[in-house]
Amino acid sequence: HESAARIRLRLCTDAAGNDVIYARESAPAGKLIIPALADGTYHAFFTAINLNGFESLPNTPSLLKLRTKPSAPVISNPRNHHITFGDQVSMTWLASDLVVKYRGQLARDPEFKTIVAEEQLTQTRYWAKELTPGKYYFRVAGMADDGFETLFSVAVAFQILSQPAQISTAAAENGNEGFQWPPMAEGKTYDLQIGRDKEFEQIQVLRQGLDKSSYEVKDDLEAGTYYVRVRGVLADGQASQWKPAQTFIIEEESWAVGPLILGLAILAVILL
Repeated sequence: HESAARIRLRLCTDAAGNDVIYARESAPAGKLIIPALADGTYHAFFTAINLNGFESLPNTPSLLKLRTKPSAPVISNPRNHHITFGDQVSMTWLASDLVVKYRGQLARDPEFKTIVAEEQLTQTRYWAKELTPGKYYFRVAGMADDGFETLFSVAVAFQILSQPAQISTAAAENGNEGFQWPPMAEGKTYDLQIGRDKEFEQIQVLRQGLDKSSYEVKDDLEAGTYYVRVRGVLADGQASQWKPAQTFIIEEESWAVGPLILGLAILAVILL
């Protein structure tokens, strides 16, 4: 209302506006916060008050139907911002006797504009499977036997990390054997094993908690064929699967002929 200085709200339980349970005033562009009310039907009456204190007749009452039971589900697992290496995640939430089924949504964005899965469920569990690496968001709503649907739960976010990529070999500057692999994510560590057999029953080198996606072999290894594998480890101790083993060979050290002949010649001169 153009001449209104204040707006008055009366919330009533009857259409005639006699049983007032809540009344408040605010500026025309202000907000009115309605306190907690019992489930039921209410009628909202608005009037305008000008600077002289004159109050208009009430508008046609607005119908307000309030229902809070059953309430929105509460997700119990996974915890928010959960991180995992696997390609599937189990979501669970608390059960309600007033709910007969649920509607779960899985999205790639927190606004749920890019929904990748939506299902109606009769159990308080949802398995998201065959997930590709990236961030995901999950929420769920409950439905009563009369068709009433609750608000969605508070969404939980989780992340699927990619498995460590294949190892590549690269000799270090000092000539030692070296390995490197693409980093998984910031703050993650790696475990590395070097063995004489594919089953890694004869482990020659075990390194845990590597903070770089590379390793230089400084160990004194005998000549022969070796197998190396790596896995990623999260801060909570959760580890990825071991990557398939790869092989490398340490050659026998050979004597250089030139230096050997020169050494013998010098020795002969000294003896003479």
